Amino acid sequence: MNWVFGIGVTAAFIAAEIVLLVAIAMVLTAASVPEDRVEIIIDVINWLILIGCSIWVGWDSSKIHLRHYDGFMSASPVAIGVLCGLLWIIVFPGYLQMRWKITRGQARLKPEYVTVTS
Repeated sequence: MNWVFGIGVTAAFIAAEIVLLVAIAMVLTAASVPEDRVEIIIDVINWLILIGCSIWVGWDSSKIHLRHYDGFMSASPVAIGVLCGLLWIIVFPGYLQMRWKITRGQARLKPEYVTVTS
């Protein structure tokens, strides 16, 4: 169930990006911007979204202490940010899934971070 959440959010994000890019392309075309310039602008926007997502994932993973939890996403914020930039379609949904587990208290801490109270 949790992996569906990550994929669902990613699909919604991709759909929103496509709608945004189509709207921008339509506006630029209506404004008589040459087609090659429209392609360049769309490419720049895509890169900005990818870089922005990667930076957010790295920043947010440090905020929620992702490296303290078990799982394949357990790495330093820099590593997660770089991996997100390189393999966004795989890492971003996985990160969202892990984040969802952490924020709901369902993620398992690594043994060295577990505190026993009696």
